Amino acid sequence: MKLNFLILFTISNIVLMCKNDAITPSIKKAETNTSAKTQNATSKAKDNQQKSANYDALFSGKNDISLSFEEIAKATGLPLSAITKGDTKNVNKHYFYTIKLPNGEEMQFDYYISESNKNDIKREIDNYLKSKKNGENKITGTDIEISKTGDCYLTHQKNAGRLMVMNPNYDNFLYSSWARLAVKMSIEEQEIRIQYARKTLNYLLEKYRK
Repeated sequence: MKLNFLILFTISNIVLMCKNDAITPSIKKAETNTSAKTQNATSKAKDNQQKSANYDALFSGKNDISLSFEEIAKATGLPLSAITKGDTKNVNKHYFYTIKLPNGEEMQFDYYISESNKNDIKREIDNYLKSKKNGENKITGTDIEISKTGDCYLTHQKNAGRLMVMNPNYDNFLYSSWARLAVKMSIEEQEIRIQYARKTLNYLLEKYRK
């Protein structure tokens, strides 16, 4: 999977067209409310980029980075019985799990290392940060946050059910999917699944951080 997702370019073009219409006031309002907070987060993250830990074992794509059921249970805070094999068999370092949520619903979760390059990753991070700063992320359904380790980014494509981990010091990135039909879910349903995906990916970072 290539980093430059066609869906982001399509959405970006739509946003540019809409900015000259009735959406403009809402975007300006979002800018006022979130600009200072986003700038502080961006500054902190850029400082941490220079101090990034060693994640060679994670981002190289050469190692088995599967998590045991016990590890996912520990990461998510869910009982061990809630974690089972995914409905797709693990293949080529692509890992699949089924997570039973507290409400009884099942979440299909998978992740793998996707090949890219530092330039594309830096460009993608900048695009996410710019979108959040301008308030456009609320329209596109995207978001970006700093990882629990403080030196990576978690980037969201909520309507596609995707959550990625990016570090500008590495050529590859960690791709994950927490739903196949996220666009049909309510915001509450999406956020519940994002919560468990986030916890699992942060656990992975902590595990391989050196």
